[in-house]
Amino acid sequence: PVFLALLKDKDPAVRLGSLQALGAIGQLPAVAPLMQTASGDADPDVRGQALALLGQMGVTQALDLAVQALSDSAPAVRSAAMDVVSEMGSSNQTTAVLSLLEQASPEAQADLVKVLGSLSDPRALDALMSLSESGGDDVRDAVVKAMEQIGDPRARESLLKAMKDPDEFVRSEAVRALQSYPNREVMEAYLAAISDDELVRLSVLAALAQ
Repeated sequence: PVFLALLKDKDPAVRLGSLQALGAIGQLPAVAPLMQTASGDADPDVRGQALALLGQMGVTQALDLAVQALSDSAPAVRSAAMDVVSEMGSSNQTTAVLSLLEQASPEAQADLVKVLGSLSDPRALDALMSLSESGGDDVRDAVVKAMEQIGDPRARESLLKAMKDPDEFVRSEAVRALQSYPNREVMEAYLAAISDDELVRLSVLAALAQ
């Protein structure tokens, strides 16, 4: 009760400290005050900590809140939301996450893509294939990793294109992801990439050794 009362303190550092103390001592507070804090506190660090604690408690009601928080402007909130949705979510959250993609900032887009990868729902593939060509470097890198997690053979063509991406990290990730879809075209792409940057070459050699 003492820590819950501190959630209404005017000082955000006090509110954050009370949440951290609750998590550290394993004292499970009432859900309603935490939900209110996670959704309405003015301080993003406090909102993120409250959301993380809800996830730690396994509060399923927090899933909808976490999905909406994936597009929050504050990295601390998005990070907590990603953890909650990735740990507790399922394909039931795919549609909601996809609906956030179009209007999200580039930073938030990359986080949303990572969550879609963790949900492993093939319904996300069309949106991911589109982003694989139009997104920024971080988004394209996240897309390739998500395609690998989803494991749908329809991603092969996009991954082959990603092997020609201007960013070497994206190309390297594409090499790893294509290990799941071996065919002649993939092998030819691997051989062509032997002359690529060192990071890509090492990924190719590792893939060929499998």
